Amino acid sequence: MRNVSSIDQYVRNHERGPCNGFVIDIRTRWSSTFHMLKRLIYHQEIMKSVFIHKFSSMNGEQRSSLAKVYIDHENWDLMQALQDVLEPLEFATRSLSGKHYATLALAYTTINILRFGLKPKEGDSRYLALLKKSFLFQLELYFDIKMTKTQKDLMLVASYLDPESHKNLSREDKQAAKAILPNFMKKEAQSIAGSSTYASSTATKSNQTLTDKLKTVVGMSTNVKPSRSLSAEDELILFTQVIQSFKGDFSSFWIQYRERFSRLYKVAQRVNIIPATSVPSESIFSIAGYVARKQRTSLSSTSLRHLMVLKESHRIDALRQISRGDMC
Repeated sequence: MRNVSSIDQYVRNHERGPCNGFVIDIRTRWSSTFHMLKRLIYHQEIMKSVFIHKFSSMNGEQRSSLAKVYIDHENWDLMQALQDVLEPLEFATRSLSGKHYATLALAYTTINILRFGLKPKEGDSRYLALLKKSFLFQLELYFDIKMTKTQKDLMLVASYLDPESHKNLSREDKQAAKAILPNFMKKEAQSIAGSSTYASSTATKSNQTLTDKLKTVVGMSTNVKPSRSLSAEDELILFTQVIQSFKGDFSSFWIQYRERFSRLYKVAQRVNIIPATSVPSESIFSIAGYVARKQRTSLSSTSLRHLMVLKESHRIDALRQISRGDMC
């Protein structure tokens, strides 16, 4: 339409038309189809008026070309249904990509939300119902059939140990997570059982005064009694009670309770750092490719590594704060 000056001018002068006319070139990115449909439906009124308007300056070939791209009522309904079914996927793409470090907990929550949104609802159009059915089939194919049990268990456990995603789990999901968590805790027990007990030793150190520590150094007995460590079963029960009423994010929760729930903390350290997608690593490689471009061929690998670390220094500082436990 922009190739015909009369149509292009008509669109620009329309009260709801874009001042620069319709967009022709767009960057092909994730969800570009959704954004194309959204923009087209937004200008639906203008598009319809273009097809019925009489342009005296158009020749026969131009009229024939315009007639070929005519959008009837059925196609508008189909595009509206496509937009409705793609919109949740666009939000999911943004939450799991970009500069966000999306963990398995967020991925599990996102999949469940999409699954709920793709279920047929009363009032859905014929096209929307068919598209939802098709998308739901693909979702279940990849995340229910093709995904291994180990992957499913990791996602479920990660979601259960994250206070932000824990509240979104169904009762069945919570029961399933509680059933498989003892196996994860058992795998981490060996690293905890190296000393007397991880929980009791840390609790004893935190309860000691400077005088008690001095007595320990010189060999005198102290009156500090080590607190009894929780069993794995009691730890899981108490964790379930605490996390349901906790108000805060993942970092603040585990900084506060990492000594109290030592076994679960070890599991969270291993499971909740796994990225849900390869986007963060691909982003790093893309940035590294830009930094080490042909204009900087003399840049050594060591300098490149240092530059990449400096770029992500704010995240490194945050990780250091978490490890020290001073983000409360």
